[in-house]
Amino acid sequence: MKRLLTISIFLIALCISHPAIAQSSTFDLKRSINLTSNDKEDQSIILNVTEKTSSLGLDINCKVLLGSLKIEIYNPKGEKQGEFAVESQLKEKLPLNYDESLNRELVEGKIEKIISDPIAGKWIIKLIPTKTYASIKINSRFITHN
Repeated sequence: MKRLLTISIFLIALCISHPAIAQSSTFDLKRSINLTSNDKEDQSIILNVTEKTSSLGLDINCKVLLGSLKIEIYNPKGEKQGEFAVESQLKEKLPLNYDESLNRELVEGKIEKIISDPIAGKWIIKLIPTKTYASIKINSRFITHN
């Protein structure tokens, strides 16, 4: 009986500590993109997700000074996983000097998304500008299990 109790305690302790034994790695990728009115075509940012990726975190921030910007997130199957749009209400052209730009409207938008067990393959973040002066920061976090 004592031996059975000892074995049971050992097995329970092993099961509880198993997650601590499993190894994982975290990889952060940061991108900064600036768009001007010369950027008329859609931009696609590709994130390669491996089969070992257990979690994908996306943190996308944008600041729009003029025009509009739509951001869409697609999984490798082409299915939309999220979107948002940011638009300036001002229709004027961008000021030529720095002091004038400080007095303009600045519209900021943000999306945070955590995807557990993401589909392996190429995830796409699509930037769709319309007469845009904007800055975008994309922070990607990949957590993999070994």
